[in-house]
Amino acid sequence: MTRKTKYHILGPRNNWVISKTTIVTFGILLSAAFFFIIGFALYQYFHHEHAVTNLQKSYEKEAALTKKLEKSIGRLEKEVESFQKKLSEKKQILANLQTAEKVGTQQQIDSEEKTSKYLLQINDLQKTLKTKISLINSLKNQQKSNNQQILSLTSQIKELQQNLQKISSKDNNYNPAAAATEKPPLIIDQLQIAASEKMIFVQFNLKNVSKEVQSGYTSILPLSKEQQGKKIEFGKFRLFPFLIKRFRPFSKEFEKQIPPFVSIRIIVWDQEKNKLLDENYYIP
Repeated sequence: MTRKTKYHILGPRNNWVISKTTIVTFGILLSAAFFFIIGFALYQYFHHEHAVTNLQKSYEKEAALTKKLEKSIGRLEKEVESFQKKLSEKKQILANLQTAEKVGTQQQIDSEEKTSKYLLQINDLQKTLKTKISLINSLKNQQKSNNQQILSLTSQIKELQQNLQKISSKDNNYNPAAAATEKPPLIIDQLQIAASEKMIFVQFNLKNVSKEVQSGYTSILPLSKEQQGKKIEFGKFRLFPFLIKRFRPFSKEFEKQIPPFVSIRIIVWDQEKNKLLDENYYIP
């Protein structure tokens, strides 16, 4: 039978006795607690270092995106200044045309054509200028909120870049109808088709490429996917009469609807109701 070792502790009372097993158990518990504290401290240290590294990487990434955003704002501000200069020039030319003396019938017709042309160009520049200014204000607001919402900045910048690509897009691909056997005396020149959230804008010049004065009618029709390729009879839709020596500008606005319009069809007839042009242009 093994006897347990006991240790007597001197003190005010001589009956204080601690066994060897109790001392060993207490030492093991104390060592375990010490190593647990050391391990927990190391875990907290490395976890903190990892979190700081991730935050620093996120900050550098968002800072780079903010610089790109500032460059986009600067470029758009330059474009706005350019549009403002062009707008001032067009207004000055329009003022000179309106105050110029009109000598002879033909000069009066030319002056009216030029006035209409510059009015259309001024309206187009004003619309473009408003769009650019609105876009710059939107970008500036996004830049201010960047300091408060860094984590959501990436998705916002992608959305803004998509909007910029849509506004700066000038791809007016079209699908013309079958050409006539003879070259028509009129052609469609300087066609512009633009779409906003609610409206579709169309403007172009009907240019006379012959040596004679041309007269007739034209129709500007928005078509949905289901209306493609259908026959359009004379007088079924609104007609715009014209008398052209050189060219005449046309413009039209349409409200968007469901099903959506996918193309703009332009048809031109002469005075005898013979079809001269029938062209279909897709909306960008």
